[in-house]
Amino acid sequence: LDFDTPSHSVQGSVVVMRRGGCSFREKYLNAVRHGAVGVVIVVHDESLFLMTSDPLPDPTIPIIQISRYDGEFLFENYRGEPISLFSIQD
Repeated sequence: LDFDTPSHSVQGSVVVMRRGGCSFREKYLNAVRHGAVGVVIVVHDESLFLMTSDPLPDPTIPIIQISRYDGEFLFENYRGEPISLFSIQD
């Protein structure tokens, strides 16, 4: 989704993208335009940071960032089937 046309449908999906290629804003807007319900940005290393250099419009879907380690785990273990994500809180 770094580009205008994804290679497959993302309608109703949470999209996981590596950092780079274009701005966070462009990644987010492409995901929204193609019907995603959430965006996960995988950073280059283990440090997370504020994505403020190119502010987003009022977000209509969630956008988060995760470490490279966690992102690579997702990419390596995804088998093309739907997956479930769970939030565990104290």
